[in-house]
Amino acid sequence: MVPRMRTAGTTGIVAGVALAIGFILFITSGLTFEAFADPGQGLNFATTNGGRLRLMTAFFITAVAFAAVFLAGLAAKLRDKTPTRATATLYLGLLGLAGHGLGALIFWAAIPAVAARAATDQVAASHAWVAVVAMDNAADGFGTLFIALSTLMAGWAVITSKALSAALGWYGVLLGIV
Repeated sequence: MVPRMRTAGTTGIVAGVALAIGFILFITSGLTFEAFADPGQGLNFATTNGGRLRLMTAFFITAVAFAAVFLAGLAAKLRDKTPTRATATLYLGLLGLAGHGLGALIFWAAIPAVAARAATDQVAASHAWVAVVAMDNAADGFGTLFIALSTLMAGWAVITSKALSAALGWYGVLLGIV
């Protein structure tokens, strides 16, 4: 199967827009990474803003789903001239998206459960919050590592194959390293 490039490009744009909306929802929510990691502050925020957090998470899950189709199109574009790097781009990217998707789904499922527990047992809810944050961070860390490797491979493939602009390839390599 070979995806159409226009469709794959469109799904990349949709993924980017969904990611941007999720990020804007996070930034404008008032929740900081420090507050998120603190059980008291994070739990308080989750109980008062659970709907917003789930909406934000839904956008992140949408971005992951559409990014998978984009990755398939990118790998197909690179496959003829750099088959190994194109395959690495696809599989490393899919592993990364699986990590980010798992992190988002952990958060999606945990928010209502932990918020409900907070109403009856604050101590148990605080401990659960710490566990949820740890699992989310682990899944997202896995996702970030493999997305970076995929981006590095894609940039390298673009530079050597000249399938896309060299500037884009160097940007991918730089972004993958960072």
